[in-house]
Amino acid sequence: MFDYKNIPFPEVDRGQYLEGWPAGWGIKEFMDFARAQSETKPVVIIAEGNFGMAADVLDVFLKRNDKITIKGYWPLGEEQLRENLSLLKDNHVYVFFSHQETFPPNWPLKEFKTIEKPGGKSTFRIFELALL
Repeated sequence: MFDYKNIPFPEVDRGQYLEGWPAGWGIKEFMDFARAQSETKPVVIIAEGNFGMAADVLDVFLKRNDKITIKGYWPLGEEQLRENLSLLKDNHVYVFFSHQETFPPNWPLKEFKTIEKPGGKSTFRIFELALL
């Protein structure tokens, strides 16, 4: 119905709603994917941020009977990733970054998806937690 990415917002609003790190572009689609994955086994989403973007925004899209758990961390680094490796036994585990752009090769991550926001100024990076 609307072509959101082409709304003529003032620059500051365009950043907040469409192009910058606060914009929730693609989160609904990711949560729909996680919901589908949870039909085979529960999903845990480790989110960069335990408030606002991303944990709270991901939480908005949870439905009552979802088998999805969101664990927010600020900051989110190697230590937090490694302490969650045991979850891989019984869960699909995804890691959702809303701020960080570089990822050390020794982190237990397997690249899964990059969500490009309109304007090419920011992205969400999604990984699978992985045993290396």
